[in-house]
Amino acid sequence: MAKAGVRDIAKLAEVSLATVSRVLNQHPNVSAALRRRVLRVAEELGYTANRSARRGQVTMLVEGFADLRMSKYHAAMIGPVVTRLAAAGLRPDVIPIESLDMLHLSRQYTEAVLALVWSTHCRKLLHQLSNAPVIVLNDYSEYFHCVYANHRQGTALAVEHLLAQGHTRIGLLRYHENCWSDRERYAGYCEALRAAGVAPDPALVISREDWTAGGDLAPLLAKLSDLLLEDPTALVICSEDLLLPATHALYRLNRRVPDDLSVIGFECPEVSRYTQPPMTTVDGNTDLVAERVVQLVESLRENPDVPPQQVVLPASLISRHSVRAYSCPPSSAVNPML
Repeated sequence: MAKAGVRDIAKLAEVSLATVSRVLNQHPNVSAALRRRVLRVAEELGYTANRSARRGQVTMLVEGFADLRMSKYHAAMIGPVVTRLAAAGLRPDVIPIESLDMLHLSRQYTEAVLALVWSTHCRKLLHQLSNAPVIVLNDYSEYFHCVYANHRQGTALAVEHLLAQGHTRIGLLRYHENCWSDRERYAGYCEALRAAGVAPDPALVISREDWTAGGDLAPLLAKLSDLLLEDPTALVICSEDLLLPATHALYRLNRRVPDDLSVIGFECPEVSRYTQPPMTTVDGNTDLVAERVVQLVESLRENPDVPPQQVVLPASLISRHSVRAYSCPPSSAVNPML
């Protein structure tokens, strides 16, 4: 019996060949009902993708891609990864994970699955994939291959730079403690302070989860106001997404950077260098991450069954103009009558 093809699926599902192609290639612009109908027919016919036709195919699953909820760091990573995959002769396919039929993907041939996800729900979905190696980007997993920058080292570099400039009252604006990379960055902050003999002060740490309210700046202003009452001389903004809201909030609070408060953020390409003043940042090295991802994909094409590998890349500091040396405020003049 001849193997079922896309024309057979199109005929039985009463759709065009183009529609079948969009469904089988996980194109997001297909209604859920139509997608289910085409996939049901494909399953009934026992359709499987042509392995040779899809050789070189790499699937990139991105959380928040459809509604732009992804982090700025994730958004900055997609371009370099896709460009390097294409330069290596591979065919990247970027798909919003929310619109994906994981069962269908698990039956398709792909050289590797790259995952830019952060929620527990989407991470669990990855366990449904058994047809190709999974590489998680910018996150840790004991079950899958991982490529990420050293988040702990990055925050430690920021704190060490501020300590070298005489700062010891260093505040931290966290992203969310449920996020693995945020926990790593917080650990690096604490370790760098302790290594310098400075005890971390919980009063100098605030978290995004404390003030997120649909984009309203007022909760952030309130949290930063409370933080400033603790007299920090410097602040580490521990997230690419918080760089602009936090610096704007400081402006609203009449805090000049770096005259009143030295600030270090995490690099947000095409943004950090254009803030006023240009921001000193920790660089997540997206180009290096992309390079290592492609090297790992090519290695896994030859040997897909190796145990999960952890590729941890060094962070670096980009020095610009948002940090100044700290000098103690002048002591009160001595009253000559005393």
